[in-house]
Amino acid sequence: MFTIYVNDLPDHIDSGDLYMYGDDTTVYCIGPNVDQVISSLNKTMKQVFMWSVKNRLTIHPIKTEAMILKKSTFMGPPPLHYFGTGLINLVDYTTFLGVKIDNRLSWSVHIDSVKKLFKQKVGALKRMRILPKQSLEELYFKSIIPSITYSISIWGNCSPSAMNSLNIIHARASCIINNLQPSLADDICLIKSNWLPFSYFYKKSVLTLMHKV
Repeated sequence: MFTIYVNDLPDHIDSGDLYMYGDDTTVYCIGPNVDQVISSLNKTMKQVFMWSVKNRLTIHPIKTEAMILKKSTFMGPPPLHYFGTGLINLVDYTTFLGVKIDNRLSWSVHIDSVKKLFKQKVGALKRMRILPKQSLEELYFKSIIPSITYSISIWGNCSPSAMNSLNIIHARASCIINNLQPSLADDICLIKSNWLPFSYFYKKSVLTLMHKV
């Protein structure tokens, strides 16, 4: 019912692009410099504000954030972002549909979050070593890995060092499940376990996506 009620919002936007998923709405503008982008964004947000007033909907100001994606650092404070009479908070990273996106698209914030969750899950796996190897391996690849590799086709193009930090945890899991010596090198653990490195999940995800395309 909510989707039906708000599905005409994109028709009222003529500057910038707008995407909606459930009750999440994302507006983005592209331009040659920061000033022009923010000017276009403010114009778009004014149109969103007028639409929300007309349709008697209140957009949560605290949950509304702005982020500038730019490879180089811009000089001076950026122009202000407005929504109605209020200001929109400018952030360095934000969470969008479960993925943490930073303003340099380095994925460092998201990788840190994934690593923390990955370590917790592998730690829990270690406490279940009493289970048969086959059960542990099935639990790992059917439960833990899907939760860790969520949207990996997006953030998997991170730096090699970031990908390697996940591979270290992946190799540790292989040692736990296959009862190998923790002192073994990561690549040796994976070879003895007959496992592929963590980067395989990214490559497989991209290839699967391209096959669907």
